[in-house]
Parts: sequence; C-alpha cells; structure tokens
Amino acid sequence: MTVSDPDPTPVDPFMTTHALPPALPAAEPYPGYAPDEPPPAAPPPPVAPPPVSPAPQLPALAVTPGPPPPVVARVGEISVSSTTVYTPTGEMPLRGSQWIVTDQWQAHSKIPVWAIVLCIVTFFCIPIFNFLFLLAKETYYTGMVVVSVTSAGRHYVARIPVNSQVQVANLQSQVNYIRSLAAL
Repeated sequence: MTVSDPDPTPVDPFMTTHALPPALPAAEPYPGYAPDEPPPAAPPPPVAPPPVSPAPQLPALAVTPGPPPPVVARVGEISVSSTTVYTPTGEMPLRGSQWIVTDQWQAHSKIPVWAIVLCIVTFFCIPIFNFLFLLAKETYYTGMVVVSVTSAGRHYVARIPVNSQVQVANLQSQVNYIRSLAAL
C-alpha cells in the first residue's frame, strides 16, 4: 500500500523561496494640480522691517577698579592683604576675622643610613663593637599644622605639612601677625 501525496509540489523547509507581494495600487494625484504639472512654488519669505537706529546715547563712564592691595602675609593657600583674606573658595574681610592654629606634628626616630653603612664596613675589623653604630638614632618630624579662619559667616581650613619645629614656630608667628592686623 502506497500513500500518495495530494500536492506534488515540493516543500522548502528553510523557506528560501518567497512569493512576491501583490502590487500596490497607483497613488491618487494631489488635489489642485494635474500629475503632469509641477507642484506649486513655496510662498516667498516674509520681508523683515528695516532696522531701527538706536537712540543716541551718552558714552558710559568706565569704572576701572584699582589694583588689589598687596599681599602682606601668606599661610599655606591663604593670602592676606591689609583689608582682605583671600582663600581658594573666595574672599573674606580681614577686620574681625578669627584665626586658630592647631599643630598636629609628631617626632619619629630612626637609625641613620651612615650608621648602617659603618656597621657593615666594620663587620670584619671590629666584630663585636660594630653593632654599637646601630644605637645611633636620628629624629625627624612629620605632620601638619591646621590653620582655620572665620570671618563674616564664612570659614576656611588650611592644612600645611611641616617637617620641623622651626616651620611650626614660623607659621604660628605669621598667624600672630595676621591676628594683629585683624584687630586694627
């Protein structure tokens, strides 16, 4: 018994052959002109009115500000003139300003490089006493000084790194000088 296929056309499993869609009907012409005539031209652009001459004006007096007063003190990124405190965030009046200095530095000790070199060089000459070089200590300072200024409702804090007590004393004397200017 054989089964016969009612449709003898083969079936494409990958659908590689496609039937073309039916043709679209012809478009209707635009109302108002025939298809053989070109479309109407665009209306001309509106004409701008002639420019009106401005009323004569008197020349403006140019007010040129004078040069800023010279800087009399500088603490980190804060500069101070005789009337104004200049910070990276803006200006503040010097009169009535309040200055606070906080030193946050620390002293550290370490074995200096010259002591380590002498210990290694004298290892074969003086075998026991060469370790006495390692008892030498060198003191160095690290840290920062925090200077804060408050004036006219504004506040600014500068952090200045220091390496010695001389730098700390110098910063404190500069701030004392600025405090005396602010009291004037």
